[in-house]
Amino acid sequence: MLNANNDPIPETIKLKNALLYAKRKLNGPPLITTTDFADRIEADFTELTPETEPHKVVCPVYDTESPERLFAFFTTRHLLSNLSSVGATTLQTDGTYKLTYEGNILITLAVSDKARRLHPVGVAIIGKKEDAAVYERAFEAITTALQKAGLPAFDPNAVMSDGDPAITAAVASSFPNARRLTCYYHMKKQVQKRMGSKKVPKDRRQTILEEIKSLQLACSDAIFKSAARRLLQRWKQLGLKAFATYFKRVWVKGPLQYWYEGAAMGEVSTNNGLESLHGRIKRFGTLRKKMSIGSFVKEMNRLIGEWSHASETHTFQSVPPRTVALEVKGFHWSEDPFNKEFVAPQLRTGIYFVPGSFSNEMSYRNYGRCDLRGRFKTFGHFVIWSKAYYRVFRNSDGLLLCTCASSAKRFICKHSIAIERMKFDIDVSLKAKALPIDFRPARGRPKFISAALSID
Repeated sequence: MLNANNDPIPETIKLKNALLYAKRKLNGPPLITTTDFADRIEADFTELTPETEPHKVVCPVYDTESPERLFAFFTTRHLLSNLSSVGATTLQTDGTYKLTYEGNILITLAVSDKARRLHPVGVAIIGKKEDAAVYERAFEAITTALQKAGLPAFDPNAVMSDGDPAITAAVASSFPNARRLTCYYHMKKQVQKRMGSKKVPKDRRQTILEEIKSLQLACSDAIFKSAARRLLQRWKQLGLKAFATYFKRVWVKGPLQYWYEGAAMGEVSTNNGLESLHGRIKRFGTLRKKMSIGSFVKEMNRLIGEWSHASETHTFQSVPPRTVALEVKGFHWSEDPFNKEFVAPQLRTGIYFVPGSFSNEMSYRNYGRCDLRGRFKTFGHFVIWSKAYYRVFRNSDGLLLCTCASSAKRFICKHSIAIERMKFDIDVSLKAKALPIDFRPARGRPKFISAALSID
C-alpha cells in the first residue's frame, strides 16, 4: 500500500489517505444517495434473461426511490433453478442485521433438500424497516426473477421462518395456499422465555420441555390437536393455568401453531440452516464488522457467486441419502422373524404399520383405534401410542416416509429401508448385509492411507 522501504515513517494523515485510496480502489466510490446506489447496480449487474450465464449474479428487481423504500434482490439463474427441483416445496426466509453502517437489513431466501443441505435462492437488501410489505416484495421478486429467467413459476406448499408477525402476514398475502411453518427451535426458545412470567416452577420446566418435545412429533393435525388438548389439561391440573392459557393461545390456536412434524411431513422443522448461513455471511463475508452499503453489495456479489457454484457441485437431492449404518439397521430389521410376520399381511396395501419400541405396551388393535379416531385418554397415552407402532407411507413426491422420530428428522429410517426391501425389492448393499447389527461407523474422518512409517 505504501512504499516505505528506507523511507521515514509516514505521517498519520498519509496513512489515512493511503487507506482511503485503497478502500476506494477496491470497493468503488462511496454511495451517498439512492441515485448512486441505482447507478452502481446498473453498472455492475447485467439484465436477467433466459440466456444469462447460470452463475452470473444479477439484480432483476430493485427500487431506489427513497432510503426507506430501498430494495434490491440478488440471485443467479442456477440458484433460481433449484426451485424447480422435486422436493423443493418449502421456502425458508429470515432477516439478519448489523451488516452495514447505514443499518440496512438483509433478507435471505432458501430451500432445503432431502440431504438436509440448504440451497440459497437469493437475498434482498432493504432499508431499516422490516415489515410485511418488504417480505411481500421479496416473494414477488422471486416470481419476477423466474419469469425473466424463463423458469417455471414457484408456488410453495409451505413457508418456514421464526415467529415474526411480518412474515406471517406476508405469507398469508403472497402464498394463501401455503402453510406458515414455525421453526421448532425458535418456538422452544420463546416458550422458555415465557416460563418465568407464567409462573412455571423451575423444577417443572425441564419436564415441560420434554413433553413439548414429544408433542412436536405428532404426525397429523388431528393427532396434534387431541394430544395438545390432553397436555393442556395436565398442566392445568398441576396448577399451571397461566402457562397453559398462553401455550394454547400462541402455539395451539394461533397463527404460529404449525411447529410440529405432522404439519408438513417430510419437510424441514427448523430454520437452523438459514441461521447458519447468516453466521457464515458475518464470519467470512463482513468479518463480523459493519460495512458501507457499496462494499457490502460487492461482497454479496462474491458470496452469491460462490453459493451458485457450490450448489452445482452439491446438487439438490430429492431423495435422502442411504448410509451404511442405516442400511445395516434396515437389513437386520427386515430379517427379524417377528417383524417379517407382522408386515407380511400388509404388503398388498400402500400403507404399512411397523412395531415400535413401545409395542409391548399397547396392542395393535388399540393403536389402530386411536389412529383412526385421533383420541387419547391422557397425554401419557399419546406418548405410548406415538412409540408403539409407526406408519410407513409415500408422500406426494413418491418419497417413502415413516412417522418415527428418525424419519421426521432425516426423511429416512430403518423402517422405510426395510419396507423398500420387503415390498419393492430395493435391496441394501452387500457390505451392509455382512456387517453385524451393532455396527457403528468410526468417529472422525475415514482413513484412506496407512501410517507414514510401519514395521512388518
